[in-house]
Amino acid sequence: MTSRIYNNEHQYGGLSRFYHWTMAILFIGMMACGLIMVTLDNGTVRDATYMLHKTVGITILLLGIFRLVWIRHSKTPKPDESLETWEKLLAKWGHRVLYIVLLGMPISGLGMVYFFGNVIEYIVPLNEVGEPSFPTVLVFAYLHKFILPPAVYIVVTLHIIGVIKHVIVDKKPETLTRMIGKIER
Repeated sequence: MTSRIYNNEHQYGGLSRFYHWTMAILFIGMMACGLIMVTLDNGTVRDATYMLHKTVGITILLLGIFRLVWIRHSKTPKPDESLETWEKLLAKWGHRVLYIVLLGMPISGLGMVYFFGNVIEYIVPLNEVGEPSFPTVLVFAYLHKFILPPAVYIVVTLHIIGVIKHVIVDKKPETLTRMIGKIER
């Protein structure tokens, strides 16, 4: 395994792999946390779960922003030359939609908290309590609870199916190894 930080034309570098796998693990945890926390009764456990959910959500948002900045600094590897044109196009747009939903979830969650009139805390309070705006809360809540979750499930599932297809059906394990860092060229 290489300690290279930057991407090259054949594989992702260490920092891109860190962002990818950290965000994947955090996001899967967030989906589970979100499903569990709505079933909890009011009290300390529910409050702590909501705080954890918000804190990890802000972390995902920050990692997503850093990742987008990093992509501008260290270009992504070229698509596998054996891919069909439609596969390259699907991968390109799939990744764009993935970024939209992965950033949209924490942004919509923060919007719900902020426009409900609550303080957003991330190590320290990040805002003053503002005037609640319930119509705005409803827009963010609708996005956060009904529109974006199915989009996340669909896009992440398609992403995983794409990797499985390339590795098993196309017999191209380098599709996966370029993101886990096992090949050198």
